Amino acid sequence: MMLRKAAPAKINLGLHVLRKCSDGYHDIETVYLRIGWADEVSVRPPAGREEADSPAFPGPLHVISVEDAASADRLLQVPPGADNLVYRAARCLDPDKGACIELRKRIPVGAGLGGGSSDAATALRLLNDWWRLGRPQEELIDIAASVGADAAFFAAGDGAAFGTGRGDMLKPLLQDGTPYVFPYRLVVAVPPVQVSTAGAYALVQPNDRNRPDLCEVLLSGDPERWRAELTNDFERVILPRYSRIAAAKAALEETGAVYASLSGSGSAVYGAFEGAAQAREAEHALRQSGCRTWRGRA
Repeated sequence: MMLRKAAPAKINLGLHVLRKCSDGYHDIETVYLRIGWADEVSVRPPAGREEADSPAFPGPLHVISVEDAASADRLLQVPPGADNLVYRAARCLDPDKGACIELRKRIPVGAGLGGGSSDAATALRLLNDWWRLGRPQEELIDIAASVGADAAFFAAGDGAAFGTGRGDMLKPLLQDGTPYVFPYRLVVAVPPVQVSTAGAYALVQPNDRNRPDLCEVLLSGDPERWRAELTNDFERVILPRYSRIAAAKAALEETGAVYASLSGSGSAVYGAFEGAAQAREAEHALRQSGCRTWRGRA
Protein backbone atom coordinates (compact mmCIF):
# COMPACT_ATOMS: atom_id res chain seq x y z
CA MET A 1 0.00 0.00 0.00
CA MET A 2 1.45 3.36 -1.05
CA LEU A 3 0.15 6.80 -1.96
CA ARG A 4 2.13 8.92 -4.40
CA LYS A 5 1.72 12.48 -5.73
CA ALA A 6 3.73 15.02 -7.72
CA ALA A 7 4.88 18.14 -5.84
CA PRO A 8 5.25 20.99 -8.37
CA ALA A 9 7.62 23.95 -8.22
CA LYS A 10 6.66 27.60 -8.57
CA ILE A 11 8.15 30.76 -9.96
CA ASN A 12 7.48 34.33 -8.85
CA LEU A 13 6.11 36.73 -11.42
CA GLY A 14 7.31 39.90 -9.73
CA LEU A 15 8.15 40.18 -6.03
CA HIS A 16 7.99 43.31 -3.87
CA VAL A 17 9.50 43.38 -0.38
CA LEU A 18 7.32 46.00 1.27
CA ARG A 19 8.33 46.24 4.92
CA LYS A 20 10.03 44.44 7.79
CA CYS A 21 7.65 43.43 10.58
CA SER A 22 8.25 43.45 14.33
CA ASP A 23 8.46 39.63 14.36
CA GLY A 24 11.42 39.72 11.96
CA TYR A 25 9.47 38.55 8.93
CA HIS A 26 8.74 40.71 5.89
CA ASP A 27 5.52 41.72 4.19
CA ILE A 28 5.71 41.00 0.49
CA GLU A 29 3.52 40.91 -2.55
CA THR A 30 4.08 38.51 -5.43
CA VAL A 31 2.33 36.44 -8.06
CA TYR A 32 2.97 32.71 -7.72
CA LEU A 33 2.83 30.54 -10.84
CA ARG A 34 2.89 26.76 -10.55
CA ILE A 35 5.11 24.99 -13.11
CA GLY A 36 5.64 21.41 -14.22
CA TRP A 37 9.06 20.84 -12.63
CA ALA A 38 8.12 18.53 -9.78
CA ASP A 39 9.36 16.34 -6.96
CA GLU A 40 7.52 13.15 -6.08
CA VAL A 41 6.20 12.44 -2.59
CA SER A 42 5.20 8.92 -1.52
CA VAL A 43 3.69 7.65 1.72
CA ARG A 44 3.93 4.02 2.83
CA PRO A 45 3.97 2.04 6.10
CA PRO A 46 7.12 2.40 8.20
CA ALA A 47 9.49 -0.55 8.41
CA GLY A 48 8.08 -3.49 10.32
CA ARG A 49 4.43 -2.75 9.54
CA GLU A 50 2.35 -4.92 7.26
CA GLU A 51 0.70 -3.25 4.30
CA ALA A 52 -2.60 -4.77 5.42
CA ASP A 53 -2.43 -2.87 8.71
CA SER A 54 -4.62 0.16 9.16
CA PRO A 55 -2.87 3.27 7.80
CA ALA A 56 -4.02 5.11 10.95
CA PHE A 57 -1.52 3.24 13.14
CA PRO A 58 0.64 4.93 15.76
CA GLY A 59 4.36 4.68 15.24
CA PRO A 60 7.51 6.40 14.07
CA LEU A 61 7.59 8.98 11.31
CA HIS A 62 10.45 8.80 8.82
CA VAL A 63 11.24 11.18 5.95
CA ILE A 64 13.81 9.81 3.54
CA SER A 65 15.21 11.16 0.30
CA VAL A 66 15.32 8.86 -2.72
CA GLU A 67 17.39 10.96 -5.08
CA ASP A 68 17.65 10.55 -8.83
CA ALA A 69 21.13 12.04 -8.79
CA ALA A 70 24.19 11.10 -6.75
CA SER A 71 23.87 11.91 -3.06
CA ALA A 72 26.84 14.25 -3.47
CA ASP A 73 24.64 16.60 -5.54
CA ARG A 74 24.02 19.31 -2.97
CA LEU A 75 21.31 20.92 -5.11
CA LEU A 76 19.12 17.87 -4.42
CA GLN A 77 19.96 17.26 -0.77
CA VAL A 78 17.30 17.88 1.86
CA PRO A 79 17.65 18.58 5.60
CA PRO A 80 17.30 15.50 7.80
CA GLY A 81 14.80 14.84 10.58
CA ALA A 82 12.90 17.65 12.25
CA ASP A 83 14.63 20.30 10.10
CA ASN A 84 12.78 18.98 7.06
CA LEU A 85 9.59 20.89 6.21
CA VAL A 86 7.77 17.63 5.41
CA TYR A 87 8.52 16.26 8.87
CA ARG A 88 7.39 19.49 10.53
CA ALA A 89 4.16 19.57 8.50
CA ALA A 90 3.38 15.94 9.29
CA ARG A 91 3.90 16.48 13.01
CA CYS A 92 1.63 19.55 12.93
CA LEU A 93 -1.05 17.46 11.20
CA ASP A 94 -0.83 14.70 13.85
CA PRO A 95 2.01 14.38 16.39
CA ASP A 96 1.41 10.70 17.13
CA LYS A 97 0.80 8.80 13.93
CA GLY A 98 3.49 7.09 11.88
CA ALA A 99 4.45 6.63 8.24
CA CYS A 100 7.44 6.53 5.93
CA ILE A 101 7.51 9.49 3.56
CA GLU A 102 9.80 9.22 0.56
CA LEU A 103 10.96 12.29 -1.35
CA ARG A 104 12.23 11.87 -4.88
CA LYS A 105 13.95 15.20 -5.43
CA ARG A 106 14.08 16.78 -8.87
CA ILE A 107 13.56 20.45 -7.91
CA PRO A 108 16.88 21.96 -6.75
CA VAL A 109 16.90 23.19 -3.17
CA GLY A 110 17.87 26.73 -2.23
CA ALA A 111 16.77 27.96 -5.65
CA GLY A 112 13.63 30.02 -5.00
CA LEU A 113 11.38 27.39 -6.59
CA GLY A 114 9.56 26.34 -3.42
CA GLY A 115 10.40 22.65 -3.66
CA GLY A 116 10.52 22.05 0.10
CA SER A 117 7.27 23.94 0.64
CA SER A 118 5.59 22.00 -2.15
CA ASP A 119 6.81 18.70 -0.69
CA ALA A 120 5.34 19.68 2.68
CA ALA A 121 1.97 20.71 1.23
CA THR A 122 1.79 17.56 -0.87
CA ALA A 123 2.66 15.38 2.13
CA LEU A 124 -0.13 17.04 4.12
CA ARG A 125 -2.73 16.06 1.52
CA LEU A 126 -1.37 12.51 1.25
CA LEU A 127 -1.21 12.00 5.02
CA ASN A 128 -4.68 13.46 5.50
CA ASP A 129 -5.94 10.62 3.29
CA TRP A 130 -3.48 8.00 4.58
CA TRP A 131 -4.34 8.62 8.23
CA ARG A 132 -8.05 9.06 7.41
CA LEU A 133 -8.23 12.37 9.22
CA GLY A 134 -10.75 14.15 7.03
CA ARG A 135 -9.26 17.60 7.67
CA PRO A 136 -10.77 20.31 5.40
CA GLN A 137 -8.57 22.09 2.86
CA GLU A 138 -8.70 25.35 4.83
CA GLU A 139 -7.08 23.62 7.80
CA LEU A 140 -4.41 22.06 5.59
CA ILE A 141 -3.62 25.51 4.18
CA ASP A 142 -3.24 26.92 7.70
CA ILE A 143 -0.90 24.08 8.70
CA ALA A 144 1.12 24.53 5.51
CA ALA A 145 1.46 28.27 6.16
CA SER A 146 2.80 27.54 9.65
CA VAL A 147 5.78 25.62 8.23
CA GLY A 148 6.51 27.83 5.20
CA ALA A 149 4.83 30.82 3.57
CA ASP A 150 5.13 29.34 0.07
CA ALA A 151 3.56 26.10 1.30
CA ALA A 152 0.18 27.81 1.64
CA PHE A 153 0.15 28.43 -2.13
CA PHE A 154 0.80 24.77 -2.89
CA ALA A 155 -1.78 23.60 -0.35
CA ALA A 156 -4.42 25.87 -1.91
CA GLY A 157 -3.85 24.21 -5.28
CA ASP A 158 -4.32 27.20 -7.60
CA GLY A 159 -2.28 27.44 -10.78
CA ALA A 160 -1.56 31.11 -10.14
CA ALA A 161 -2.28 33.33 -7.14
CA PHE A 162 -1.50 36.77 -5.74
CA GLY A 163 0.27 36.45 -2.40
CA THR A 164 0.56 39.12 0.28
CA GLY A 165 1.57 39.19 3.96
CA ARG A 166 4.42 36.69 4.25
CA GLY A 167 3.18 35.29 0.95
CA ASP A 168 0.57 33.18 2.73
CA MET A 169 -2.45 35.47 2.21
CA LEU A 170 -3.64 34.29 -1.17
CA LYS A 171 -6.09 35.27 -3.86
CA PRO A 172 -6.46 33.13 -7.01
CA LEU A 173 -5.35 35.04 -10.10
CA LEU A 174 -8.15 35.30 -12.63
CA GLN A 175 -8.32 36.76 -16.11
CA ASP A 176 -11.78 37.54 -17.48
CA GLY A 177 -13.26 35.44 -14.69
CA THR A 178 -11.24 32.29 -15.41
CA PRO A 179 -7.96 30.99 -13.92
CA TYR A 180 -4.94 32.77 -15.37
CA VAL A 181 -2.92 30.88 -17.98
CA PHE A 182 0.65 32.02 -18.62
CA PRO A 183 0.86 32.72 -22.38
CA TYR A 184 4.52 31.83 -23.04
CA ARG A 185 6.82 28.85 -22.95
CA LEU A 186 9.14 28.83 -19.97
CA VAL A 187 12.75 27.91 -19.46
CA VAL A 188 13.90 27.74 -15.82
CA ALA A 189 17.62 27.56 -15.07
CA VAL A 190 19.39 26.93 -11.76
CA PRO A 191 23.12 27.68 -11.64
CA PRO A 192 25.27 25.51 -9.32
CA VAL A 193 25.02 27.97 -6.42
CA GLN A 194 22.62 28.31 -3.49
CA VAL A 195 21.26 31.52 -2.02
CA SER A 196 20.32 31.86 1.63
CA THR A 197 16.80 33.29 1.85
CA ALA A 198 17.55 34.85 5.23
CA GLY A 199 20.74 36.35 3.85
CA ALA A 200 18.91 37.77 0.86
CA TYR A 201 16.29 39.41 3.08
CA ALA A 202 19.08 40.93 5.18
CA LEU A 203 20.41 42.61 2.05
CA VAL A 204 17.21 43.84 0.41
CA GLN A 205 15.86 47.33 1.11
CA PRO A 206 12.07 47.19 1.79
CA ASN A 207 9.93 49.72 -0.05
CA ASP A 208 6.14 50.08 0.23
CA ARG A 209 5.71 53.35 -1.64
CA ASN A 210 4.49 53.79 -5.21
CA ARG A 211 4.77 50.12 -6.15
CA PRO A 212 3.04 49.04 -9.37
CA ASP A 213 0.08 46.66 -9.18
CA LEU A 214 1.70 43.31 -10.04
CA CYS A 215 -1.55 41.66 -11.07
CA GLU A 216 -2.56 44.54 -13.34
CA VAL A 217 0.88 44.62 -14.94
CA LEU A 218 0.94 40.87 -15.50
CA LEU A 219 -2.58 40.71 -16.89
CA SER A 220 -1.73 43.43 -19.41
CA GLY A 221 0.16 40.73 -21.31
CA ASP A 222 2.65 43.36 -22.49
CA PRO A 223 6.26 42.04 -22.31
CA GLU A 224 7.69 45.55 -22.59
CA ARG A 225 5.68 46.61 -19.58
CA TRP A 226 6.67 43.40 -17.77
CA ARG A 227 10.35 44.24 -18.24
CA ALA A 228 9.81 47.72 -16.80
CA GLU A 229 7.34 47.03 -13.97
CA LEU A 230 7.12 43.29 -13.20
CA THR A 231 10.24 43.39 -11.06
CA ASN A 232 11.76 41.25 -8.31
CA ASP A 233 13.33 43.32 -5.53
CA PHE A 234 15.94 40.65 -4.83
CA GLU A 235 17.57 41.06 -8.25
CA ARG A 236 19.34 44.29 -7.35
CA VAL A 237 21.13 42.65 -4.40
CA ILE A 238 21.55 39.07 -5.67
CA LEU A 239 22.74 39.51 -9.27
CA PRO A 240 25.75 41.73 -8.40
CA ARG A 241 26.87 39.20 -5.78
CA TYR A 242 26.38 36.00 -7.81
CA SER A 243 27.95 36.18 -11.25
CA ARG A 244 26.63 32.73 -12.25
CA ILE A 245 23.04 33.85 -11.62
CA ALA A 246 23.55 37.11 -13.51
CA ALA A 247 25.09 35.18 -16.42
CA ALA A 248 22.15 32.75 -16.54
CA LYS A 249 19.63 35.59 -16.73
CA ALA A 250 21.70 37.29 -19.44
CA ALA A 251 21.80 34.01 -21.41
CA LEU A 252 17.99 33.82 -21.33
CA GLU A 253 17.73 37.35 -22.67
CA GLU A 254 20.38 36.76 -25.33
CA THR A 255 18.58 33.68 -26.63
CA GLY A 256 15.34 35.57 -27.17
CA ALA A 257 13.35 35.63 -23.91
CA VAL A 258 10.71 38.35 -24.06
CA TYR A 259 10.93 38.54 -20.27
CA ALA A 260 13.41 37.09 -17.77
CA SER A 261 13.59 37.30 -14.00
CA LEU A 262 14.90 35.85 -10.78
CA SER A 263 12.48 33.55 -8.94
CA GLY A 264 12.11 34.26 -5.24
CA SER A 265 15.51 35.15 -3.82
CA GLY A 266 17.21 32.82 -6.33
CA SER A 267 19.26 31.10 -7.48
CA ALA A 268 16.74 30.11 -10.17
CA VAL A 269 16.07 32.41 -13.09
CA TYR A 270 13.45 31.92 -15.79
CA GLY A 271 12.69 33.23 -19.25
CA ALA A 272 9.45 33.50 -21.24
CA PHE A 273 9.71 32.54 -24.92
CA GLU A 274 7.31 32.93 -27.82
CA GLY A 275 8.68 30.03 -29.87
CA ALA A 276 9.50 26.42 -29.06
CA ALA A 277 12.77 26.55 -31.03
CA GLN A 278 14.01 29.56 -29.07
CA ALA A 279 13.13 27.85 -25.79
CA ARG A 280 15.04 24.70 -26.79
CA GLU A 281 18.06 26.79 -27.81
CA ALA A 282 18.02 28.63 -24.51
CA GLU A 283 17.74 25.45 -22.48
CA HIS A 284 20.63 23.86 -24.41
CA ALA A 285 22.85 26.91 -23.86
CA LEU A 286 22.11 27.00 -20.14
CA ARG A 287 22.74 23.29 -19.70
CA GLN A 288 26.06 23.71 -21.46
CA SER A 289 26.94 26.40 -18.92
CA GLY A 290 26.34 24.01 -16.02
CA CYS A 291 22.77 24.91 -15.03
CA ARG A 292 20.04 22.46 -14.14
CA THR A 293 17.05 23.30 -16.35
CA TRP A 294 13.36 22.74 -16.97
CA ARG A 295 11.40 23.71 -20.10
CA GLY A 296 7.65 23.65 -20.64
CA ARG A 297 4.37 25.46 -20.20
CA ALA A 298 2.94 26.37 -16.82
